[in-house]
This record gives sequence, C-alpha cells and structure tokens, in this order.
Amino acid sequence: MSNKPENDPLYRKNVGIIVLNKDGKVFMAKRIDFKNEISAPWQFPQGGMDEGESVEQTGLRELREETGITSVRLLKISQEWHAYNYPPNVHYLTPDKRKFKGQVQKWILVEFTGSESEINLNKEPVEFCEWEWKNPSEAPKLIVPFKRPIYEKIIAEFFPEN
Repeated sequence: MSNKPENDPLYRKNVGIIVLNKDGKVFMAKRIDFKNEISAPWQFPQGGMDEGESVEQTGLRELREETGITSVRLLKISQEWHAYNYPPNVHYLTPDKRKFKGQVQKWILVEFTGSESEINLNKEPVEFCEWEWKNPSEAPKLIVPFKRPIYEKIIAEFFPEN
C-alpha cells in the first residue's frame, strides 16, 4: 500500500460512524447477513464515499440511509485513514466492491440528539436487523476479526478513558 492509503485506487474510500448517546453508549447494529463465521453480527454504520463528498457529508448520509438517524451533532473526525483488506471468503461483497482489495476509512463520532423513535433499520437496501446501545469498549469484540484492529484504534482515539 502507498504511504497515503486514501490515495490508493485499490482501496474503496469509506466512512465509519460512531453514534454516542447521552449515557456514553454507542449505537451498534446487527448485520442481516451474519450467517457465517466471517460476518460478525454487530458493527457500526459505515459506507462508501461518493465523488465530491466530504467525510462528514458521507458519514451523515450513510447514517441516515442505514439507520434513519438524522438528529446528531458532529464531535470528532478521526485523525488518520485506516485501511483493511477484504478476506477471500467474504460472501456479502457486491460486484462494485469486489474490484477493490479492501477499504480505507475515516471515522466520525457524533452525539445523538434525537429520540430513539427516529431509528429505522427498514431502509432499502436493509443492512441491519436490530440495534442496541453498547459500551464503547465492547465494540472491538463484536466486529469481524479482519476489522478488529481498526475498531481497537478508533475506540482508543475517540474514547481514551476506556
């Protein structure tokens, strides 16, 4: 990989979103396609950047598209881009993602300012089947192994007290 992973054309640009509630818990959703060992049930919302979008724009769009959440306040954007490779046996990659070796991500931390009634996972295409508020320190244990190092780094950056 090049010195600047965000410029490597073999990696799809992506934004991960951590939603923090007033109790210090983070929003995690259970993937609908968790039927095999490579696909862990829980993750943070995330999605690909469209041409010309900023990190913040992508994060807020993906959060709205995947969860219905719109009532948030931006707290922080990760300092670095974080890259990971797709394992060979990931079954849920769409054809547009298969042309990439992996993804390179920026992360945003947002504060949830709305009511839980706005959370709606039935957005097409449906990616998640349920959601919960979790302690930030739990997140790395719940994600697929190939993403775990990034979750560990981003939790350490956004929640150094954990």
